Amino acid sequence: SMFWLGILPALLVLWIRARVPESPVWLERQKHLRHHRTADEVSLVRIFKGDLVLTTVQTSLLMAAFMFSYYSITYWYATFLREAGRPTLPYIVVFNIGAIVGAFACGQMSEGRLGRRGASTVAALASVVVVPLYLFSENPLVLGLGALLIGTFGAGMWGIAPTYLSE
Repeated sequence: SMFWLGILPALLVLWIRARVPESPVWLERQKHLRHHRTADEVSLVRIFKGDLVLTTVQTSLLMAAFMFSYYSITYWYATFLREAGRPTLPYIVVFNIGAIVGAFACGQMSEGRLGRRGASTVAALASVVVVPLYLFSENPLVLGLGALLIGTFGAGMWGIAPTYLSE
């Protein structure tokens, strides 16, 4: 049954292909390439050329920082909760709800006046500010609020990554 359940995402791809319009940015780029009778270079080779190598290094460092922060707030969290004598499921569910909402909110914030860097900075700083609620509270409601907020900002900052990387 799990194997057959795996077909559902493939069917979703067919629906997306048929019903979701292409990105206006991608369409404009294709029009530009056709007009100038050129083609894009292979991306993997292009990102290591002289004019982009510093951007590649900077972006790699930023994504490494995102990964470091994500794993530092999630990897041992269940163990931390168990050792504190707390149930793990409610806090992890609340964390993940925050992460879903945060990915949307941070992605939207990055589309606004703050831009990608500003939204990343706000999310990272907010994450640091809510760490005491996430780890050091004795009150279960405050600890749950901390899980929600660290999910919103710490995991939610991944909502910025797709557009940041593609740009």
